[in-house]
Amino acid sequence: LRFESRERARIKWGKLSGTDFMRMNRTLLPLLMMVGVMVQFVWTTLDGALVIGLGLGVVTFGLLLPPLQAARYSALSGRDRLRIGRRSWRNYEAFPGLDRILNSIHEGLVHEWLRIMTLLAAALMIAFSLVFGPAPPMHSLMLIIAFMLSTVAFGHSILMERFAPDHSESLPFLSLHAPATHNTIIDSTLSDLLYAHLDPETAGYWSEWTKRLEQQLAPAEPLLASRERLLYLIHLQQEGLMGYARFRSELNEFMHKEGVEDFLYSDPHLNLDGLAHLIRHTRAWQPGMFRIIDRLQFALLDQGSSVESGQWRMDVDLPKCCAEGQGDLFVMVNNLCATEDEVVIEVRTTDGEPQFQEFKLKLEKCAPPKLPLPLLAEEQDDVVDWMSKMLDCGRVLWLGLAWNIDVNGARPVQVTMRRPNGPVLDSITMWTEVQRKGSKGYTTKSRLEKARKVARQRSRQSTA
Repeated sequence: LRFESRERARIKWGKLSGTDFMRMNRTLLPLLMMVGVMVQFVWTTLDGALVIGLGLGVVTFGLLLPPLQAARYSALSGRDRLRIGRRSWRNYEAFPGLDRILNSIHEGLVHEWLRIMTLLAAALMIAFSLVFGPAPPMHSLMLIIAFMLSTVAFGHSILMERFAPDHSESLPFLSLHAPATHNTIIDSTLSDLLYAHLDPETAGYWSEWTKRLEQQLAPAEPLLASRERLLYLIHLQQEGLMGYARFRSELNEFMHKEGVEDFLYSDPHLNLDGLAHLIRHTRAWQPGMFRIIDRLQFALLDQGSSVESGQWRMDVDLPKCCAEGQGDLFVMVNNLCATEDEVVIEVRTTDGEPQFQEFKLKLEKCAPPKLPLPLLAEEQDDVVDWMSKMLDCGRVLWLGLAWNIDVNGARPVQVTMRRPNGPVLDSITMWTEVQRKGSKGYTTKSRLEKARKVARQRSRQSTA
């Protein structure tokens, strides 16, 4: 009962504080405080000071109480949801990245307290600036302090509204989580990539959802391939390439027709909208992997040379800028030959750690289509069918690259695919700008910000 009441309070205060009206007014409040200071410099009467100061104090309390309460109840319910300090068969304390989530929740509450106390102090300075009389030293000093506090609060509010999470989210920890560990070799491309970016609680929901999916599948339909196909269909739908009617038609090909609606919408956390949100969240963190998926899709559409029968296909993506001396390299390999075979992938990172990596992969055959495919078709093969096959049969290497602390500037990264006995099949060299300081769009902090923007956009769409 205590947990449920905290959850209701978190959602109630989160929705109230998350409206565009409240967010805009919280940002403008310090500016209003500065105006009050300047007015008081001119209107030097005790009554005027009390009216302005106490009025601004009431406005401050009214605007900043909702986000303070939302952050407070998020901290309280967060420990309950994550079962911190409790003996339970499902305890998340050992989950990688949990410390970051707990620290983010605590820091959010501290920042809310700091903001409201700063602005209330500025309001009190205005209200009581004439208590000691209109003598210039004391009166002017208190107003100057109030103006400085308002200036600090203005910059602080801008940063808070930019980075603060949405406290009314059904998955409140997702936008606070930064992936700490992941598999180097990804078998199920979309599923494994998405799972690596889930917080402890959402990972538990994902396992339960996978069991429900297995029960919903038609006989003889493989779970992993069907899960990949479902995620790819959701990706196409949210990209605007597939309507809902066609989406449902595609689901009927590998799911029991009865119960599909219940499967898509009954789960309060991972329903259709929740799964689409997870994909958008993952794309905000790893756009490189989705660029590889898009290029494979376009190659099937125009029957490009990269999908010719009888050869291997390799695609690579690396950020143009590796901020903080690190970056994620994705290598996707497909066997388009007529038989199952092995290849060796070599990665050479100039001045990196390590400078050389080698991986041996054994891939199933996946002979490509002989003609260009339509994206969607009723009675013939289309890109949706073949993308599911290519993603299921292919392998992806997800490598975290790092450079020495004294390395700056452009550095090459070479990826080579060769036969185990020596002949080179393909080789790609990319250049990336290694920077020690943060670069917008590539740091952990900036990607967390993107993930929180995705969460806020989802919240706005759900309340529209």
